[in-house]
Amino acid sequence: MVDRHIIVLAAGKGTRMRSNRPKLLHNISGRSLIDRVLRSAQTLRPNTTTVVVGHESSAIQAALIHHPGIDFVYQERQLGTAHALLQSSSIFKGRHGNLIVLSGDVPGIKTQTLSRLIETHETTGAVATILTAHLSKPYGYGRVIRENGHFVQIVEELDATTEQRAGTEINSGIYVFDLEPLFETLSLIPEARSKHERYLPAILALYKERHLKVETVVAVNSHEIRGINSQLDL
Repeated sequence: MVDRHIIVLAAGKGTRMRSNRPKLLHNISGRSLIDRVLRSAQTLRPNTTTVVVGHESSAIQAALIHHPGIDFVYQERQLGTAHALLQSSSIFKGRHGNLIVLSGDVPGIKTQTLSRLIETHETTGAVATILTAHLSKPYGYGRVIRENGHFVQIVEELDATTEQRAGTEINSGIYVFDLEPLFETLSLIPEARSKHERYLPAILALYKERHLKVETVVAVNSHEIRGINSQLDL
């Protein structure tokens, strides 16, 4: 069986939550957002589990003490999701298998959906597989662009044309990556615009340029991939 590794991106400030409590430690039915993500992930029996922390890192680490065997990586400056993933390169040096990338603020993700994502990735020989979903109101999400049904790229909303913004298939921010080409390719991602940040979807374009296989899986229930960014979302 191919080794499976989990990484949860959990370094954001969560300023739109407007709370003194770290966003990821807000509760839904008695469990924190990040606790729910980790519980779904652990049923996959990963070989390793890593959490990238930044803002309020001490509080998050303390809250996860009951999850044994977690490695924590610190992202000092929040310079994008690709930058966050790069912080873990030393942990995965010399390791093989697949890396499942999750977001700490997407608590509705189900084990069945993750299993389907991983199975698709492992059976198709893809270097990257993306979980997508269709939203009737996709505002704020990167759009999945296809040609003749085949994945081409993800375009962030700010960069999308009017026609592309009309699309309803969005990037959930949940991925499976083959570890072998991952970190070398991450280092090649250019900074986006004036923010000096590096975003993970850009790696897919680099893979496509190399004619490496990128697959997609569409979530059956789009509510699973909704992120929590505000009290209203909660």
